[in-house]
Amino acid sequence: MSKPAPNTDPVAPAGSRVWRAALRASGYVLLTVAAAGVLAWAAGAPEFLQLSAALPPLHYNGAIGFGLWGLAYLALARGAPRRARALAGALAALGVALGVGNLFGPGLRLDRWAFAPPPGSAFAPAGVPPALAALFVVAAGAVALASSRRALTASAVLLTFAGAVFVLVGPVGFVTPSATDVLGRPLKPTALGAFAVAVAGLALLASPFRNGTRLVAQ
Repeated sequence: MSKPAPNTDPVAPAGSRVWRAALRASGYVLLTVAAAGVLAWAAGAPEFLQLSAALPPLHYNGAIGFGLWGLAYLALARGAPRRARALAGALAALGVALGVGNLFGPGLRLDRWAFAPPPGSAFAPAGVPPALAALFVVAAGAVALASSRRALTASAVLLTFAGAVFVLVGPVGFVTPSATDVLGRPLKPTALGAFAVAVAGLALLASPFRNGTRLVAQ
């Protein structure tokens, strides 16, 4: 009977139970949002993702980003820093690509590379507004920082600050009037996207517990 192949992904301590539980809960919510987003578009019914009549539904490009974000959180919870950093790199690349797509307008057609938006719908040129594309890049940096075991106290401060920003961005994006550019395209996250960003931020608020109660006491 052959022995199983060894795991080549270096496993670091995943942190305290509070930190791991926060990452797992947020990660699964993000994956649920991602799966719902892709399935709704594949079924030709993206309107089911429209939590607010004043805002467009979550685009599948945003759903893919939240999926990568959720998988990165789960990798952190399982103590797999290399896997988390690889997913963070993919999330950062997606955020940059979406940002470039918004800058260069509809010529790149990033809003319809997989599924065409419904007639009359208003999406940013990259499918997601610039704010969400930028948040994907910031989230990738937060995951990379959380995967490191160096300067735990300093990184906990930065991660907590990032989490607070994400939590505040979510509700503000949900309740404020829809902002658009000169062509009428949305400039802020959709309602479902704002909810997912806020949930992701809640996990980072638990970062002071990454090393247990000792880090909090320092």
